[in-house]
Amino acid sequence: MQQHVVICGAGTMGGGIAIGCLSSGFRVTVIDAKDDALVRLRERVSAYQKRQIEKRRISEQDAAEQSAALSLGRDLGLAGTADILIEAVFEELDVKRRL
Repeated sequence: MQQHVVICGAGTMGGGIAIGCLSSGFRVTVIDAKDDALVRLRERVSAYQKRQIEKRRISEQDAAEQSAALSLGRDLGLAGTADILIEAVFEELDVKRRL
């Protein structure tokens, strides 16, 4: 069974962490309050995978499995099944405290 990593924050840092976790075989859920941030994250992961396929570092099968292991959402309740929870929200102390 894959370990489940939940990342709170779909920005630059959260996206990089998500890519690293997916590449390492984890199931990843990214939570963010903004739908457009989640869309950009999905696009970033896809672009990264495409580059890795072109460089023959991963197969299309690997990319498909990683894509299937990624889920996105806005509900903090999704963090309830996490084995690992990573806070990656932008650097605003009030936001971090609320989270």
